[in-house]
This record gives sequence, structure tokens and C-alpha cells, in this order.
Amino acid sequence: MVLSFMVRCIKELTPAVISYEKDRAPHDLEEVVSEIATYVNSGTIFFRLAFKISLYMIIFFSIFTRGRIFFWLNDEGKDSYLNGLLQSRITLISTVARVADMAIKLVYYSRDEELIRLGYDVKALREEARLRAVSRN
Repeated sequence: MVLSFMVRCIKELTPAVISYEKDRAPHDLEEVVSEIATYVNSGTIFFRLAFKISLYMIIFFSIFTRGRIFFWLNDEGKDSYLNGLLQSRITLISTVARVADMAIKLVYYSRDEELIRLGYDVKALREEARLRAVSRN
């Protein structure tokens, strides 16, 4: 149940974080959410804990600032709420928002389609990463 709630939270937050285009296929968002959940669950326990705390604080802090839970805000309400958190002068609030924001953007913008759209040569990046492989003796 906790995992499915986390996935629902990621699904609600992802379009606000990456300005997800509305004309994209719904299965693409599902794929992105699945990749983010896999990335978070494969991290260390401290990263998982930090991400989940950050995610849940973003979702529920909107009750105090907007009077509604994040799920019930419209798209532009979600965008302005998230931007407000990220631009907050209170370090704790902006840092909490940044943890979830960073993880979602890291996974989304490391996808091959996005790298190509941004003008990177994916084949060259993969070859360079293969050459940098670290071996432990």
C-alpha cells in the first residue's frame, strides 16, 4: 500500500516538476513514473527515506498553504505551489522540495529520448561511460 501511494504521489508530482507536455501519451507518463520508482527503490535507505519524506511533505504541506491536498489542485495550481516551495526563503522548505525535484529530473532527463531531444549523442555518451567503467580488484 505504501509503495502504491508513493507511485501515485510521484505520478501527481512529475508533470509539475518537468512541465510534462499534455499531448504526450499516457503510457509514457506511466513509464517515467515506473523508472522513478525503480530509481528511488534501488537507492540507499537514507536516499529512499529522504525522498519519501520530501515527497510526502510536498503533497501534504499544500493543505496549510493552499487549503487543499496536492492531488486536488489544478495543473497551474500545482505548478505555482511547487515553484513557491522551490523559491522559498526558508531553507528547510526549499531543500525538502529540491530533493524530490532533483530525483525526478535526474531520471527523466537521463532517458535516451530526452537526451536526443536536448541534442546529445546518446551513442557517444554510452561509449564514454563504457570506457570509464571502474573495476575493483
